[in-house]
Amino acid sequence: MRHRGGGLIAASTGNHAQSVAYAGKLIGARVVIVMPEGVSRVKVEALRDLGAEIIFHGKVFDEALDYAINLANREGLLFVHSTNEPLLYPGVGTMHLEVVEDLPDVDVVINPIGGGSGASSAVIVYKSVNPSIKVIGVQAEGAPSVYLSLKEGRLISTGYARTIAEGLATARAYELPFSILRGGRIDDVVLVSDDEMLRAIKELALTPGRSRSLRAPPHWLLQ
Repeated sequence: MRHRGGGLIAASTGNHAQSVAYAGKLIGARVVIVMPEGVSRVKVEALRDLGAEIIFHGKVFDEALDYAINLANREGLLFVHSTNEPLLYPGVGTMHLEVVEDLPDVDVVINPIGGGSGASSAVIVYKSVNPSIKVIGVQAEGAPSVYLSLKEGRLISTGYARTIAEGLATARAYELPFSILRGGRIDDVVLVSDDEMLRAIKELALTPGRSRSLRAPPHWLLQ
């Protein structure tokens, strides 16, 4: 593994990128983030506020990932994988520990799946705390690589990711999360369409008692 002296590099649609950028800022390291085109402007602005250098490449996460790996080798940067880096999982798992602390009687957890690190950490935490807690993964219908991989029992690359949910737009499954999720460790994985996601956003935004904690929904959601 290359030393971080040359800086850090990661590929991400935003969430992993922000954690790497934040860590880089703490230690005073250069941080390069490769993102696919069309990611959330809010996430891009957050990265710039953290001092990260941003490169846009490709239409889906996986194309940005391949470019980031090649750039890391060319420039001597430390590449931090968003799904295949085991040292990240204890950090990701802390959000699930917070759920257990706030909801000690939780019996079902629904977790979105992009690359799979969040769902993998969910399985590790909840099944360690209480094996009867059910963990349900949800993947975008237009980016079903993890869903198909678990159904087939092998890593599958669809070669496409067609969804409005850029954080879930991955075109292939990855080794580490697949090894954690397979074999029935996750109770189920389901697919949802973009239309279902939009209806859910609208419902959450308009539900009394929740709207105060959410930004006003875009006008087209109210039509």
